[in-house]
Formats: sequence, structure tokens, C-alpha cells
Amino acid sequence: MDGIGSLVGTSKVKRQQQEIENLKEENAGLQTEIKTLKEQIQTNERKHIKVADKLRQELDRIYSLFPKIKELLRMENLCRHLGFGESQIKAILEMKPVGFKGKLYSSEYSRHFETEYSVTEIKPSSNEPDRLKLTIDGVSDTNWFRQKYREFQESIGIKVKQKPEMGKSRGI
Repeated sequence: MDGIGSLVGTSKVKRQQQEIENLKEENAGLQTEIKTLKEQIQTNERKHIKVADKLRQELDRIYSLFPKIKELLRMENLCRHLGFGESQIKAILEMKPVGFKGKLYSSEYSRHFETEYSVTEIKPSSNEPDRLKLTIDGVSDTNWFRQKYREFQESIGIKVKQKPEMGKSRGI
């Protein structure tokens, strides 16, 4: 077969050389394509950095014009984490009392606590003037969850010692 192929001029070696040439051309084309793609990536990265910087500047401007917005965003995140719905969160962020019933999640106790009816609202913090605090039934969210946890413990028969209030003497 090879002998007949060599007479016609298409020997095995010639075919392999042709295949090698084709692969070299394909490789060169792929190298060019890779170079083009790398340039596009660098261009896109530069554009991304410009847009990110512009957004950071815009966000800094918003924070300077509306200093309470950071606190409101923190409150929104807390409400979302506790399990409030979108409409409830919007109402709470308007700093009005909002009644609700259902379950709220405590990350301190890694569990949900249920309430038949409670009222939550955002109030200015008495300790820090630039901070806001979320209250549930008139107490901070942290204290509300601690109270609910004590109630839970008592409901399953665990005696809980009450901690003395701040400023009161414990005695000897």
C-alpha cells in the first residue's frame, strides 16, 4: 500500500507532515485568540475597576448626605436576619410601631421563638446618639430573646435564677 502510495506521491510521511503543518496553523490561530482574549479581559478589568470606584464614590457621597442611612441598613439587615418579611421591614424602617405574630430567629440561641402578638419598633439608642436599636415589646431585641429563652426553660421545668438588675446590690 505504501509502495503504491509512494508512486502516486501520497506517502505516509507526507500525510503526517501535512497533518503537522495543519496542527501548527491551528496552534498559531489559538495563540492569537488567547492573546486577544487576554487583552479583552484586561480591558474589562479596567472598566470594572472604574465602575467600582465610581460606585464607591457615589456611596460615600450618599453616606455623607444621609448619615443615618448606615444605621437604617444595619437595622434592615437585623430585621431580615430575625425573620421579618419585606413589608414588615419597610414599616419598621419608617420608625413606627409594627404589630406582628409568628416566629423570630435568635442567633444567640440558634432557634426560633414564637409570639402570639408583639410590637416592634426602631428607637434612638440612649447610650449612643448616632445608633439605633430595635425594640420588641418595649425592650431591646436581645433582652426580648433572653426573656423568651427563660420562659422556654421554665416551661420545660428548668429553674432559672433571675440576675439582679443593674445598680442593685447582690448582698453578701
